[in-house]
Amino acid sequence: MPCFKQQSMKTCNILKRSRQPTISFMCWIEIKKYASRNGKHFIDNNDGELELQMVEEVVQQFKGSHPNFIGYKRIINSYRGGIINYVGQDVQKALRLHQKYPNLVSGFDLVSEEDRGYSLLFFLEDFSKISVQNLTLPYFFHVGETNWPDDLMTSLRDDDPVPTMDNLYDAIILGAKRVGHGIGCVKHPYLMEVLKKKHIAVEVNPISNKMLGYVADQRHHPAITYLRYGIPVILGSDDPGTFGYNEFTVDWYEAFMSWGLTLADLRHLALNSLQYSSLSSSEKIIAIQKWNKLYKEFIISTKGSACSETFQNTVPQVFRIFPQEGKVTGGTNIQVFGRNFQVAICQIIICRFGNITTKGRYVYNNRIICISPNQSQTINGVNSNNVPFTVSLDGGHTFLSKTFTFSYLQRHHVSITDHGIGK
Repeated sequence: MPCFKQQSMKTCNILKRSRQPTISFMCWIEIKKYASRNGKHFIDNNDGELELQMVEEVVQQFKGSHPNFIGYKRIINSYRGGIINYVGQDVQKALRLHQKYPNLVSGFDLVSEEDRGYSLLFFLEDFSKISVQNLTLPYFFHVGETNWPDDLMTSLRDDDPVPTMDNLYDAIILGAKRVGHGIGCVKHPYLMEVLKKKHIAVEVNPISNKMLGYVADQRHHPAITYLRYGIPVILGSDDPGTFGYNEFTVDWYEAFMSWGLTLADLRHLALNSLQYSSLSSSEKIIAIQKWNKLYKEFIISTKGSACSETFQNTVPQVFRIFPQEGKVTGGTNIQVFGRNFQVAICQIIICRFGNITTKGRYVYNNRIICISPNQSQTINGVNSNNVPFTVSLDGGHTFLSKTFTFSYLQRHHVSITDHGIGK
């Protein structure tokens, strides 16, 4: 059986690649794998248990030498476009393996192109058998991977005329823990609200969606809408081997460059990867603790590198502010627009309103936010008072030469800030 064991060592190679010197850390690996067929050419049982036992041995060895490694699990796949009898068999295999090897097998998925494959409803009887037995199998379904309207069906299955987006309704009813792709959800506000309320995560796959033609421009990917709406979002790679790349970093890079993500957004997505993973509740606690420790180390290291930057030949400029007026009681958020504000990343930003100063906040390299101070003690019975406004990017040692006029208005004076603009 040496050849079979060598095949199992592919798992070890995956783990080793996760520890390349260019990667700070890799703590959690979750893959999807088709159910075993014919006992791996008659050298294993039909559920593929021998392979799983060897994989478990490799994972435990890797954990022993890599304390920051959290674990490895697999989700059993079945092909929605193949022989229909296989799906029911694969569901039962996934159930047996999940019960016997819960540390390795975490659930079930139905994959391949939805528009051309069978729907979840078509296999409802196979899923119902598990419920009838009062057993539980976590589902992580590929659903909503379509651009088609509901009334234009592209399925080639004459015996299954169910629109692709109906798969998402059925996935929710079946209690899916997470759904994959979800491209079509953006056209269904009700489904978006259900995903948000039920805390069902959408696993989006930027590179796959672009290469398969679902998203022509990453800037228009619906995932950013889901993220801002409050739906749990995690990043996935779908089929990187098929597409010719091995590193998950590519999907993160595309998302970061295209969706206007901040550091806080990246942290949120990373934590979602653990919170909505197939880890158990106790495993998630340990995983998040380890991740937070490593994240803090990363921030300290990155801040050190950023603060050592001299920004030679970089001249910050301010071009305009908005709004240019606010209430005399202060508290107006003023957007300061300009260029090269990165020079203030490790500095204290000071905003000066006449003789009064407040601390500013760096947002982007082209935007700073200043909060107007209370001037009610200096303005008595006057409808408005104009003060010079300028900004310092070095803690108040020097102020930028560009000066603006900010107007303080009494309460009875109607201004755009009264309607929330600029707040």
